[in-house]
Amino acid sequence: MSYLLDFVKSFTEEELKQFKRLDLIGREEEVRDVYALHATDKEFNEAKLPALLSLTQSHFDKINSILLDKAIEQLYRSDYSLALYTILHKGLSDLVLHELKILERKTGKKNNQQATIKFYKAAFDCLRSMYHPKYDPELTRLYGKKYLKALGDKRSIAEECYVAMITLYGDIISANFSGHDKDFQPVAWQKLEEWRKRIADYTNPIARFYYHYVLGVFYKHLTEDAESFIKACEAALAAYDQTKGELEQRYKGVLLCELGFGYMASGRYAESQKKYADAIVNYNDTVGKSTYHPANYLTVCIINRDFKTAGKLFESYLLPKIQASSNRSMVFDIYHLAGWLYLSQRKMDLAYKWLNELNRFRKNEVTLYGQAMLRHLETTYYYIAGDDIVTARLVKRNLKFLKKQTITFDYYTAYIDIIGKLLSLKQNKLRSAERLQLQVNGLQQGLYRVWNLILEEELLKLQPKLAS
Repeated sequence: MSYLLDFVKSFTEEELKQFKRLDLIGREEEVRDVYALHATDKEFNEAKLPALLSLTQSHFDKINSILLDKAIEQLYRSDYSLALYTILHKGLSDLVLHELKILERKTGKKNNQQATIKFYKAAFDCLRSMYHPKYDPELTRLYGKKYLKALGDKRSIAEECYVAMITLYGDIISANFSGHDKDFQPVAWQKLEEWRKRIADYTNPIARFYYHYVLGVFYKHLTEDAESFIKACEAALAAYDQTKGELEQRYKGVLLCELGFGYMASGRYAESQKKYADAIVNYNDTVGKSTYHPANYLTVCIINRDFKTAGKLFESYLLPKIQASSNRSMVFDIYHLAGWLYLSQRKMDLAYKWLNELNRFRKNEVTLYGQAMLRHLETTYYYIAGDDIVTARLVKRNLKFLKKQTITFDYYTAYIDIIGKLLSLKQNKLRSAERLQLQVNGLQQGLYRVWNLILEEELLKLQPKLAS
C-alpha cells in the first residue's frame, strides 16, 4: 500500500473534496480521479493501476509521489506543524517519517533560517508524540539537536529546556508502555532535578512551564502520586498564563485534560468530567483531534454513569478515527474502550462485537499490556454473559498467563481472581464470602473505577448469597 493510498483512506469528507479540487493536468488528474473514486473501496487493488492506466511502474510511482505532495500542500499549505500533527493523529506514523525527509530537503533548499527553525521544531514535537512502539528516542534527540543548532544566536534557556524536557517526556512515555517504568524512574528524576536547579536562576516562565509540564508527566506515568501530578499541572498552567500567549494554545487544552485525568485518578470524578468538557469544547481543534484525551473523557463519563455523553463521544471522536490505514495500537485502544463502554451498560451484543474485533489482532500487533487488557475484558464479558464454563476456563488460563510474565500485572491479576471467586460464590462453592467483599473493596481506585464498578454491581446481585 502506498503512502498516497494510506493518506486518501484517512480523508474526511471535506479533505476528500479538497483532494478532488487539486489543480492537475493530464495523467496526474486521471490517477487522482481513480484514487478519489475507488480508494476507500474494500476491493480496490492499487497494484493493478499502472497496467489499467497504461503507465509504466516508474511513471506511476512518480505521479503517485507528486499527488501526495500536492495533496499535503493543498490541505496544510506551509504549516509544517499542522501537517505533521494531523497526519500523526490519523495514525499514519510511517507517512510522518516519510514526510520528515521530504520536508527537510525542501526546507534546506530554501536557505531560510526562520523556515528551518519552524520545520525542526515541528519535526521534534511530532517525533516525541509518536505512538509506542513507533517512538524512536534517538531520532527524536537528533531532531532536537538540529532544532537548537538552527536557532543559533537565538537559542535561550527556554529552548534548551524545551528540548531537554520534551525529549524526557517521550522517554517517560516509552518506558511506561514498554514496562520499564520502575527502572527509568530514578533516571528521569535525576534529569528533572538537574533542570529544576538550572532554571532556578532564571525568571523565564516558558522554561518553568516545560519543567512543570514534564514533572507532571513523571508523576503521572512513573508514580501513583495523583496529588503531586495535579500540583505539577497547576504550576504548569500558572506558568503558561504568565507567558502571555508565547506558547501554543494547544498546551492549555492539554493541561485542562491532564487536570481532568488527575481529578479522575484522585477520585474527583464530577470535577474531572467538567475539566474534560471544558477542554474538548474550547480546544476541539487540538486535543479533540487526538484519541487519548477524548478516550479519557469517555472513561470518566462511564464512571459517572453518564452513558449518553459517553456514547456521543465515542460516535463523534473515536469511531471516525478507525480507518483501514490507522495505527493499529490506536485502533486496539478504541476497540478496547468500546468493549467496556457497552459491557458497562450490559449491551452484550455490542460488547461482543468489539471484543471480537480485538481478537482479530495478530499476536505480533499486541503488546504484553494489550494482551493483559484483552484477557481482562474477555473474562469479564463471559462472566456477565452467564457462560460459567467459559468463564472458569478463562480465569484459570488468564491467571496462569499473567503470573508468569516478567512484567507485573497486579491489578489485572487481582481483578480476574475476583471474577473466579464471584463465579464460586454464584455456584455456592466459595468458602469465605466476607473475604471476597474485602478483596473488592481493596482494589485500586481512581481511573480503575471504570472496571471496579462492574465488580461491585455484580457482587450486589449476589448479596443474598454473600449474607448467607
